[in-house]
Amino acid sequence: MTAPPVRVGVIGTGALGFHHVRLLRRMAGVSFAGIYDKNPARAAEVAKQLETVAHPALAALLERVDAVTVAVPTPAHVDVGMAVLQRGIALLMEKPLADTVAGAEALVRGAAAQGTVLQVGHVERFNRAVRAAAPYLDEPRFLQIDRLSPFQPRGTDVAVILDLMIHDLDLVLELVRAPVTDVRATGVAILTPHVDIANARIEFANGAIANLTASRVSRERTRKLRIFQPTGYCSLDLAQGSGDFFRLKPGWQGLGATTLEQIVDHVRLEARKRSRSSSSSRASCAPCAARRTSSCRAPPGPKPWPSRSASPAPSRRRPSLLPPRLPSPPRGREPRASHLHLGGRAVGGRARRRRGHCAEAPSSRGPRRGVRRPRP
Repeated sequence: MTAPPVRVGVIGTGALGFHHVRLLRRMAGVSFAGIYDKNPARAAEVAKQLETVAHPALAALLERVDAVTVAVPTPAHVDVGMAVLQRGIALLMEKPLADTVAGAEALVRGAAAQGTVLQVGHVERFNRAVRAAAPYLDEPRFLQIDRLSPFQPRGTDVAVILDLMIHDLDLVLELVRAPVTDVRATGVAILTPHVDIANARIEFANGAIANLTASRVSRERTRKLRIFQPTGYCSLDLAQGSGDFFRLKPGWQGLGATTLEQIVDHVRLEARKRSRSSSSSRASCAPCAARRTSSCRAPPGPKPWPSRSASPAPSRRRPSLLPPRLPSPPRGREPRASHLHLGGRAVGGRARRRRGHCAEAPSSRGPRRGVRRPRP
């Protein structure tokens, strides 16, 4: 027996919403119910261009759908998302989930209260380069990510952390899968009232370290991920969906090598492109969520890579690229990054402790060597 098509709509038809509409309209198993945008002129333009229906009010669209994608400006995510969830409609929210932690938690509680599905469009974990590298990754120790973009007005209603770095924060958490123990970050505003360029150093309980840089005021577009681990080194171009893995040869210490090339095997990484029938992971998730299925056609994850520590198979309820997460810390001892102000100086637990001792009395060990004592 064939399941009936899922009725899907899109709220917000800006730069990203337009592509959600374009892809959802041609997806198998989807009955596209139309769009809503608070700008009637924009809604009419998109409806005419993509041959769909522009509804005059949000309620009119919500009466006709089983699932929606929300692609409105970030500050409006909570209000629009709650209006959707209160009707028990499955929701795919464009990243970030909300512009505040309190807003994100409210959406999660709203979805739980209605027993409906809430998803967020973090798609870099399904990037072709990441999928190609997955079988070779084994306990990453150091990750370096650079996400740089030329300036454009879209997305400047929030800081670059929520605009760009949010992709890499999600990706790092998915790759390392260990509790965060320390965060140190700096950032400055250049062209907008919000932070436009930022750097964050994140330390994990298993010893891994991630260094993330995000900028929306750069000259060229860069999407690079470098992963260092005991078995080798991965260099991934997230924009091109390809990369390289340099795997250490067994017993390389005894090879008497004089160059790096003599102790590594070079593996070219390039995953197969998804077919047009699966089109976009962002567009595919909401229909799958509405069906309450446990998997999605859009993001076909690779087989889990081997790990030095034995681990059970990934849960069927939440397909993942990675082995299961490490146990969470005891309740009440969760790591926090409270009062994180990006104002040009380091933040985090260690930084605060250092600043707390910077004005102490002179050390009992006397002056440092090489420092002249004042004459009497």
